[in-house]
Amino acid sequence: MTRRRRLRSSILLTLLAAACSDRGPDTDLPADTSATADTAAAAPAVPEPAARAEWPDSGAVEYRREREVDLTGDGSSETVIATARGPAYDSLDVALTIEGAAGDTLWRESWPSLMYFKYDRREGKPDTAVMRIVRDRVEQLLEPGRFTMSGGLPDVLRRGGDPDAQMREAIQYHLAELDYRRSFDFRPADPTPPDAHGRIDATSVAAVRVEAVLAELKRMPSYMYFAGGEATYVIAWSSREDAFVRIFACC
Repeated sequence: MTRRRRLRSSILLTLLAAACSDRGPDTDLPADTSATADTAAAAPAVPEPAARAEWPDSGAVEYRREREVDLTGDGSSETVIATARGPAYDSLDVALTIEGAAGDTLWRESWPSLMYFKYDRREGKPDTAVMRIVRDRVEQLLEPGRFTMSGGLPDVLRRGGDPDAQMREAIQYHLAELDYRRSFDFRPADPTPPDAHGRIDATSVAAVRVEAVLAELKRMPSYMYFAGGEATYVIAWSSREDAFVRIFACC
């Protein structure tokens, strides 16, 4: 990682940490952005998720929780689903899925729970600490503050930068990724192969297309989630592209 990327990542993580509240002094969890101005006002529009799922204290883990939110702006709610499955807390497959009203998958991303310990090493932590960290990380995926119903980036990502420039860069790359995926008929549930990113060319996306999607998504609800390490993403639904598009990606 270059010095510039390290600095940018450090600033972002500092801002996210500053937004945390009511977590206690010993936690290093990502931001609860429900305290920010735009999401605080929008929070009542985000229905509460289903009753809190039970986590096992030990042994195999099977966790699922969901929240109904209208992210596409069509008047019907999509279902945002967080799952975690695996033999132990430090070896779970964590998945985030967004399903349409018909049950079709509109977005899916998954990552190993070990990513939560990329910079806060797993070694030396008691199992109870690992369990607490993973539980909190996964449960935060569906917190009300992750949804910005007023559109665009959440306030915590707007500080000290140009929101349009941040969104423009992420949109341009993701549109190129969508073009690549469409050329191979990937479904939304299919991950982009890791080796494909070397063949995705953001400069192939015309500026006029980027600006049109940017103007659209600044008015659409958005959803922010954290996938461990420095992986913080914000997505929003584009009717023009008929797909969720990343409007922020770090790092």
